[in-house]
Amino acid sequence: MSDVVLLDAGPLGMITNPTNSPEDERCRSWLDRLAHRGVRVVIAEIADYEVRRELLGAAKSNGLARLDGFKRILDYAPITTAVIMKVADQWATARRMRRPSASDDTLDAGVILAAQDSN
Repeated sequence: MSDVVLLDAGPLGMITNPTNSPEDERCRSWLDRLAHRGVRVVIAEIADYEVRRELLGAAKSNGLARLDGFKRILDYAPITTAVIMKVADQWATARRMRRPSASDDTLDAGVILAAQDSN
């Protein structure tokens, strides 16, 4: 089985950021190293949503174009009914164990990312 990295919004935002800040460059170098090692890098749909909404809100067309470009070259893990069913179960289990990852009234994108199937 090959290694898989499922990108969260933070790294995805840095990778697609058209600026050349040192932190963004380090993140892009990390992605390049993964690719050279044969690691499968996957964009989670929830991460795409989180980055895309910020780019749209700020009218950052260059960032949107880069995000769309990376979606064409990297694998993409959509949110499916099976993922949502898994998310609901994980969310409820975490609350029963008194270990919520966010307040009850939030979307809790972290649980969606954790349940994301990268196949």
